[in-house]
Amino acid sequence: MCSLGDARALPRHCRIGNFERKVGIMAEPNIAKVTIANAPAQATVFEPNPQTINQFDSVFWSNETTDSHQPAPDGGADDQWVSRPIPPKGQSSQVVFEDTGTFPYHCAKHPDSATEKGVITVNAQS
Repeated sequence: MCSLGDARALPRHCRIGNFERKVGIMAEPNIAKVTIANAPAQATVFEPNPQTINQFDSVFWSNETTDSHQPAPDGGADDQWVSRPIPPKGQSSQVVFEDTGTFPYHCAKHPDSATEKGVITVNAQS
């Protein structure tokens, strides 16, 4: 069975959605943590922002607020990546980024928020 709970423990050949790991072809994926937190003046922010990762790395969003949140790509590009809704108080969601590029995102649960925005830059794997 394939699981992204610990990407390093994936079998020699494993497919999860569009994510595939083959030993000897891809470097070990890394996980970058982004915290959803209340900043001064009670504004909710994604920290750090921007976030830079390598292709096939994961972003792990941890919700430290009292509201639910859902990181989503700007422009409704659901085929790029999708995060599940994240309940409050320490819950989390993780997404593997397969494509390179710059991905602006926002909170789908609070689309009018001026502060619940972020950018993920994915560099090509060397």
